[in-house]
Amino acid sequence: IICFLISSLFFWLSEKQKKNTVFFASIAIFIPCFLAGIRADSVGTDVSVYLEPMILNAKSAQNFQSYLLSSWQQGWVLRGVNDIEIGFSFLVYLIIKLFNSRYVLQFVIQALTIIPIYIGLVKRKEKNLWIGMFVYFCFFYNISLNIMRQAIAMAFVFCAFQYLMEKKNVQFWIIM
Repeated sequence: IICFLISSLFFWLSEKQKKNTVFFASIAIFIPCFLAGIRADSVGTDVSVYLEPMILNAKSAQNFQSYLLSSWQQGWVLRGVNDIEIGFSFLVYLIIKLFNSRYVLQFVIQALTIIPIYIGLVKRKEKNLWIGMFVYFCFFYNISLNIMRQAIAMAFVFCAFQYLMEKKNVQFWIIM
C-alpha cells in the first residue's frame, strides 16, 4: 500500500508540474515495477507454475529453437515452452539471456502491464490520471502478479482501445 501511495503521489506530481513530467511519471512507474521485480518466488501463482520452469529452460538452452522445444514436468503433465505464447516465450528467453535474472524479468513483465495502462490513461486526457493509476493499483496490481500474461494482454487492449476511440485504426491494430 505504501508503494501504491508513493507511486500515486509521483503520478500526481507529474500531472501538476509543467517541467519534469516524464521524470516524475518514470519514478511513479518504476516503483510498482521494482516491487513486482523483487517479490519472492512464492508471490504469484504463475511464477512457480510456468515462469520458473521457463527461466530454467532458457538458462540451459543453447539457442532459441532448443528453448522452444524444451519442456518441464508439472504434476502428471509434461508442459512445453511452445505451449506458451511465442511473444512471452521470446521475452523470457531474451531477458534471461541478457540479464540472467528472474528479478529483471519480473520487472519487465510488470512494466509491460503498467506502461500501456498509463499510456491509455494519458490518451484519455484524464485530469486526475493519478486516481486511475491508484484504482489500478488497488484492484488489479496484485492480480497481475498471478496472471502475468493475461495482464499484459489486457493492458495492451486498454491502450489500443484509446486509439480506436480516436479513430486511429492503424495504431490500434499495431498495438493489438
